[in-house]
Amino acid sequence: MKNPKVTVLMSVYNGERYLKEAVDSILRQTFEDFEFLIINDGCSYKATEIINSYNDSRMRIINNQKNIGLSKSLNKGLAIARGNYIARMDADDISLPGRLAKQVNFLETHQDVDVLGSAVQIIGDDEKPSIICQFPTVHGYIKWCLYFYNPIPHPTVMMRRQALERAGGYSSSMIYAQDYDLWRRMSGVARFANLPDVLLYLRKHESNISNSHLIQQWKDSIKISRQIISEVVGRKVPINIVQRIWNQQFKTLDKTLDASKIIVRLYHASIANGTLSRFEKRMVRKDAASRLFTLALPRMRNVHMWPLSGLVCLLDPLLVGRTITAHLRNVINKLFR
Repeated sequence: MKNPKVTVLMSVYNGERYLKEAVDSILRQTFEDFEFLIINDGCSYKATEIINSYNDSRMRIINNQKNIGLSKSLNKGLAIARGNYIARMDADDISLPGRLAKQVNFLETHQDVDVLGSAVQIIGDDEKPSIICQFPTVHGYIKWCLYFYNPIPHPTVMMRRQALERAGGYSSSMIYAQDYDLWRRMSGVARFANLPDVLLYLRKHESNISNSHLIQQWKDSIKISRQIISEVVGRKVPINIVQRIWNQQFKTLDKTLDASKIIVRLYHASIANGTLSRFEKRMVRKDAASRLFTLALPRMRNVHMWPLSGLVCLLDPLLVGRTITAHLRNVINKLFR
């Protein structure tokens, strides 16, 4: 048999409530040259029954003897995947019909991009789409954002298999934030992009990982962020500073200044190698200014913050004006409600 162009990789552990919708959304894709590799990671009888109810030649089902976790299951799937591209899918989300077609077309026409995500729209148990979440679209800005959060939504990605293999796949030691850790390691051997189109409905419900293990996921993400930042600044950054950078909350002037120095160091490192396009530089500069302004604003009257305020104005001269305008707009809206 000819190898398919895409392997859609999904690991399932129970989740029978939304499983059929997730599977159907892949089988109804307008792009048809794919295999659908489903890892049954110790599912309940009901979930297993749903998986086995399909009779589609594109589906390949691998049954784990026991639950081994997401990272190991995904690596197991990668070892037998036949597609040139690996598309991730979660068992409680819904891929829009044109998702695979749009991603394949982009990767075929952008040979330099190895990891491609997209915007998502949040849905709940009522199936009604709500908030649209956009993510940075270009490599240089995505790498900058990696310092501060995970800018590539895992269930939306399509990746070149060779780039994924060069990075060593998923870390089997990571129980949560596997994707963020993977992007950290791939950032040295791959290029990233996100499409601005919504290609997936991301389901938020009480039993999914991002809610039931939110605290541990957040802690693991902070550790990964600390690794990325520490590698750039050349020293081990205290974990509490990284936590505060994420929260943007600082109780003392010294901690505020420490955090601002780290952000400035990251900014200079990002633009120093000369690989960023003009657009990427502008996005990094504006985001750096915004983060520094958030640090400086509560202590703007302190003389020690004046150099930082001056740097903000140099990076983004219009930021202060936009902030004042937005504040006045909010005040006016409240007055005339």
